[in-house]
Amino acid sequence: MDRNDYDVWKRFVAKYGITESSIMLMLTNDNSLLDRYAIEYLDAYMRRKFSKSAFIFYTEKSSLSLDERHVFQSNGIKYVSISKEEMQELYNLYCSYEFNKNIVFTYINYPETNLLQRILNETEINEKEIVCLALYKLREIPK
Repeated sequence: MDRNDYDVWKRFVAKYGITESSIMLMLTNDNSLLDRYAIEYLDAYMRRKFSKSAFIFYTEKSSLSLDERHVFQSNGIKYVSISKEEMQELYNLYCSYEFNKNIVFTYINYPETNLLQRILNETEINEKEIVCLALYKLREIPK
């Protein structure tokens, strides 16, 4: 990892108090239903990863309401607003270095090689299944 990239990542981690065991869910707002399922099943993912804390990063244009954000603040989950550019910069860094195994992005159209939108359009697989089985790699969809 080049020094500048390392500094970007370290500043980001320090700014929000992210630890090695923290989960980082990056809601990209590509598909609001997929983002909602990512939030709904985040606790199952946290259990799978043995994590007691999570950060949900969302962009200004997110479809999340203030009420939805408030509900999760007390459960070890913190909501943080970042710019779309900052989220893309972190994604590009992550693609180059995979600096943390507990980070999940909900992009379905970015980059061009991402096939999630095509899977949604051309198969019977739905957003809930993509979140639980592909993004979170849970063994099943929690009841």
